[in-house]
Amino acid sequence: MSALRRGRLGRGWSMSEAASHTGVSRPMLSLLERGQRRPSESVAEDLIDAYGLDDDDADAVRAIARPLVGRDSPYRTGVWPEPDLDKGEAATDLFPVRPRATVPGAPAAGTAEHPATGAEAWIAWAKRKAEAAAGGVKHPAMTDHGHEHSTCPA
Repeated sequence: MSALRRGRLGRGWSMSEAASHTGVSRPMLSLLERGQRRPSESVAEDLIDAYGLDDDDADAVRAIARPLVGRDSPYRTGVWPEPDLDKGEAATDLFPVRPRATVPGAPAAGTAEHPATGAEAWIAWAKRKAEAAAGGVKHPAMTDHGHEHSTCPA
């Protein structure tokens, strides 16, 4: 993203110097500048502060920042977003339960309310999310029709 590159170059920093000043790895900075990755909200704010970006560039970086990923992930921070009960969301709809992980307000894995555990839970969650994102239409790779999907002709 050009705003990040402008900010880094405006400071006169190489990628390595920027990594040292921001705490973001050089490879990640490169991916971010090339638009191949989006920063988490906290990384975006760290880069905006370190580079001293103007309001327009700061707004552009904030616009692409993703919540609750990377360093901001609830799996790292232990802070879980509250589900919107008015929309019928459950805590496990926001993030699936990993084995040995607990989500406040979510039924424990392995119970009648949340019977799947481990990889089964992740696969089921991913299928539900993909179906919801596609408006209920299943992508052929998300269906289970009895053979390896890497060689699937569908």
